[in-house]
This record gives sequence, C-alpha cells and structure tokens, in this order.
Amino acid sequence: MSLLILPHELLSRIFLDTLHLTPHVQTKSRPEFFFAHISQYCRTVTLSTPLLWTNVRVSLAQLDGRRDDALEMVVGYFARSKICPLKVILSNGRWASDPDEESLDALTAFLTILLPHAHRLQSFAIEIMSYGAWHTICDVLRRHLGPQIESLHISIAPMRFGVPTPLEYSPLVHKGLPRLSHLRLSGRHEPRLPLQLEHVTCLDIGFTFWPYPIFRSIILATPRLSHLILRNEAFPATQNPPIDVPSLRILTLVAGEDCDYAADVLITLNMLNLEKLELVSADSCPLNNFWDPLFIEGPEYPSVKTVSFSSLVFMPGMHSKFLRQFPNVTHLKIMDSDLQGILNFSMTDTSLLHGVDILCPALSTVTLHTSIAMDMEPLLLFIRARIASRNPLERLRLSHEALESFSEEIKGGLRLIVDVEEFSVDGEEEVRWLGGSSETERCWWE
Repeated sequence: MSLLILPHELLSRIFLDTLHLTPHVQTKSRPEFFFAHISQYCRTVTLSTPLLWTNVRVSLAQLDGRRDDALEMVVGYFARSKICPLKVILSNGRWASDPDEESLDALTAFLTILLPHAHRLQSFAIEIMSYGAWHTICDVLRRHLGPQIESLHISIAPMRFGVPTPLEYSPLVHKGLPRLSHLRLSGRHEPRLPLQLEHVTCLDIGFTFWPYPIFRSIILATPRLSHLILRNEAFPATQNPPIDVPSLRILTLVAGEDCDYAADVLITLNMLNLEKLELVSADSCPLNNFWDPLFIEGPEYPSVKTVSFSSLVFMPGMHSKFLRQFPNVTHLKIMDSDLQGILNFSMTDTSLLHGVDILCPALSTVTLHTSIAMDMEPLLLFIRARIASRNPLERLRLSHEALESFSEEIKGGLRLIVDVEEFSVDGEEEVRWLGGSSETERCWWE
C-alpha cells in the first residue's frame, strides 16, 4: 500500500510508534531522517511532527572531527520540536577527555545552542570527563535549568589525568525544580548540603563511595523516595545508626565484582514498607555474595511481595534462609539467572514435596526469562511440588524467548497445570549494569 494515501495524522502516528522501537543512537541513520527521505509527502509529515524531534542524543566523539555537523543537527532538532518537552543526552566521550581549550569551546558551543531551549528540558543526561567541563556546566545550568525538568542524570566518568577530586553537583539541584522526580548520580560527586530533593521519588546512585554521614543526609533529604537504586555503594554498616525510609517501596541493588556492600545497605536501611527487592549482577555473581553476611542474623521483610533476580548464580550448598526473610512474597522473578539453582533453592524434598515447612506459602506468580534453551525438569518439578504442597502456582509468566524453546507438547502440558502468560522482555528487565569504565558504560544514560 502506498504511503501517499494515508492521512497525515495516521502516518505521523506510525512514524512515532516506529521511532519508539529503535535504539538510542543520534546519527543521520535514525528513523526520522529515513522517514524524511521516503518521499516529499513523508518529508512534509516528518518535519511537521514535532514529537519526532524531541529526543536529542549526541556524542561528538563518535563523529570524528565533524563536530560542526553534530551541532547543526542539534539546532535542527530544537527547531523542529517547536514547543515540545525535550529529552537531551550529551555524551562527551573522547572529545572532552582532556581539559584542553578546544574541548571546553565545543562544550560551550553546545550549551549556547541549548540555553534558549533549556526551559523545555524534561530529561537531561550528561557525561563529564574533565574538571573544566564540570565547572562550565555548573555555571550555566544552575541559572538556566527550567522547572519542567523531571529527570536529571549526571555521570562523571573516570578522569584520565590522575585521581579525581570529588566534584560538587548541588548547584544543579535547587528549589526551582518542582517536577524533578528522577535523579541519577554516578561517579565522583561531593554533595554540598543541604540538598533540595523533596520532590525526588527515584534516586539512582552509583560509584560515588560516600561515607555514611553523606549517604544518610542524601536519604533523609528525599522524603518522598519510593525507589532507591544503588550501584556498588560502599560504606561500613558497623556502629551506624539505622536510617528510616518509610516511603521506600522498591530497592534495587546492582553489583559487579564486589557484592559485600549489599549487606551493609540492608542492615542500615529500615524499610518497613518495602514491597519489591531487585538483585542485579554484572558478572553473574553468586547470590551468596550478596547475602552471606546476613545469613547469621538477617532481618525479615514481611512487607515484600516481589523478589527479583537478574543475572545471578546460585552456588551449591545455598540454604533456604534467604527466602525465609520474605515470608509473604507472592511474585518470584528470574531474569537471565541460574534457573535450576534458584528453583531448587526455592524448594527442598523435605519441605515442599512433603508439605512441611513450605517456603513462600503465598507465592502465586513466577516470571521467567532466559536467553538460552530452558531446562524443563527443574521447572516442572517446582510446579508439581507446589501442587503437592497445596500451595500451587496461579500464574507462570514466560518470556517469548523462553516459551519458544519449548515444544508444543511441553507448552500444552504446562497449560494443563498452571496459567501460562507470555510477555515481551522489553520493559521487564531490571536495571542494566552500568560500570565505571568505558567498556561497561556504553549506555551510561539508561
């Protein structure tokens, strides 16, 4: 069917839906440029659809000397988006890796283009790789960051000229940001207290390595905090008074080589109303690396309803004390983790199979995703054990990839004993691992 017969509004909606399915790359191969070159009619529709031009993602380093082209592209996006809210990602990369005059000139040029539109910023993420760049950004944005901003992400990448001194970020967080609900800080930041975080509901902190007093001040300055994401935070829990976080509903712990910090966090935070715990590993680390320090005397979390594992491995000899700390959990979510280990860990022959001392008696839903062929034996054993214990599963959620690895016969057999639901992994995966090196921070803004 020719696109020429489609109404303007319908074609515009098709273009927008297609755009949302594409990767976050800011090049001239992006769909909006492709749409504009299909035909003159498509070009007219594309250029007159402001929402196609609101996501500005630019990395001058990737353009290898064509910096002027990148800035010209940004000018075009700002003009075509008209009055729509903007989502801007500035990846400095190599071009700002050294504090030279040329780098700062390029940054200043970008900010000069941005400033007339700063009041439209809805989301702003920036990667900083030099001291000069940091001071330039602070000086400009503390005066121009508009009240429409909802999400702010500041990432200070490893400096290439010695050990960096922690940098202050507080000038960017002030009372004039009433809609700021999502704040992510990664790298060597040094907060200047007090902070104005009363509207922030999601706080994402990574690789800052704050001492306990600073961490406590940040948490207490966020009275509406409902989702806390910690990536390799490190402070000793010994002799620190607990921090009450009554508003916290979701805690996400992301770990790489070192998982020990998780125990300190869980001992320190008093989360009476926590509903969901997400454990995410970068290196498929064993769960006991997260939890061993708590096995001797760990707190219970009766309010937790969902426990999620992402890229985790279960080591031989794991025992049931982990899940006993969540007696009322109803949803177990396993994303690209050691399926057999977790399911075996969630049941034992002496408990579930014989109906004695059952783990997670309220468990009703299991969500599974794996990027490799799934072994059915532990899954079927788990489901049958729940049935035998008179605590059967009500729903089994399987990713499209997992379900496709089963034969039609197995799918039919599963549907006879449990309600099977298929889901798409997009939007289901927990927070991606984002490390502190160039190799692991390719998508540092996610």
